[in-house]
Amino acid sequence: MEVHFLAVLAYDRILQGHLREGIDIARLSLDVSRELHERAEATGSLALGLGLVEIGEYEKGLERCRRGTELARKAQNPVVLWHNLDHLGRAYDALLDLERARRVREEMLEVAAHAGPQYEAFSSTQLCEVAVLSEDWEGAYAHARRAHEAGTSFDVFDGLYLHYGFEALLRGGGERSAREEVRVTLFEPGPTRSELGSHVDPEIMESLREDSFGEVEFLGAEDVARGILWALAQPERINVKEVLFRPTDQRDW
Repeated sequence: MEVHFLAVLAYDRILQGHLREGIDIARLSLDVSRELHERAEATGSLALGLGLVEIGEYEKGLERCRRGTELARKAQNPVVLWHNLDHLGRAYDALLDLERARRVREEMLEVAAHAGPQYEAFSSTQLCEVAVLSEDWEGAYAHARRAHEAGTSFDVFDGLYLHYGFEALLRGGGERSAREEVRVTLFEPGPTRSELGSHVDPEIMESLREDSFGEVEFLGAEDVARGILWALAQPERINVKEVLFRPTDQRDW
């Protein structure tokens, strides 16, 4: 149980943009899981693999995702295996190894048959993504239609791949389905705290902050997330076309 709670907390921090903190918690989750059974270690591997990929340590992330997937296969739990395969596919995506990414997503679809219909739908959206990136429009259209017809929601995460399905449906002649499926919102946040600044020379960042932002208090990842969740929470009959939000003390631009 402790492993599960730590993994959820690590996910929370990573998805809110606190990558280093999330990775530290994920490492703790993995350390605890190693004292237990294979399923626990497979669960403990999930957030760490994702976090390493997110900070650009692709090879380390790939290695951790592979290890987690191997353990999940031995544990014979379809949900845990599906999630590990999902992260392994994301690692291959980041490395632009689309052939391996496709094979992983095909296995995900097979595993999803034992995990539930929502997993099948989301596997199809990911296969659609790989097909779009490979410019296999016939395959992309077939996967998009399968996901669209399933009509099951996978929380907010299905939106991460929605643009691939939208393009596949349009190119395949399913314009009506594409229009039924998609609501498009443009988000325009002001200056936002993130780890992107850590990749820039500190002196340059400090100079930029002083010259451009003065004493403006930057938005946090949670501020942006609240805006996105607000738009997603609107009824299907409402499409929020644009969301423009700035720090309160940013008054001149």
